[in-house]
Amino acid sequence: MNRLEDLLKNALRRKDPSPDFAERLLARITVAPASKSDGLQTLFSLFRLPKMRWLAAGVVTCLFVWIGIVQYRKYQEVKVEGELAKTQVMFALHIASTKLNLVQKVVLEKDNREPLRDRKKANEDDPRRIYEKN
Repeated sequence: MNRLEDLLKNALRRKDPSPDFAERLLARITVAPASKSDGLQTLFSLFRLPKMRWLAAGVVTCLFVWIGIVQYRKYQEVKVEGELAKTQVMFALHIASTKLNLVQKVVLEKDNREPLRDRKKANEDDPRRIYEKN
């Protein structure tokens, strides 16, 4: 651990700058390198302005809201189509049930039998039923 501390002390020890350090620094500051200005750089430099950042954020927000509205409308359309399909299926099942009841009634009448419902009711009213169970 002491060796590591010694290395850190030597590396971080204060050193006096060379005598011409200030002159070199001032020379670098006053002579700015010539930057190449192309169209893409100019476009990106526009977004460095605070107002342009807010404008870009607003445009992106509007885009997301618009996409959300479109998706929600599609969801509503699918939901309405599903409700319509459900209604049609329920109506078809009602028609099928009615037709099957009519067919059952015709078959039982031709067979000279009572419908299932009526047989149950007749058995409940039959006094012999009490003695049969005992």
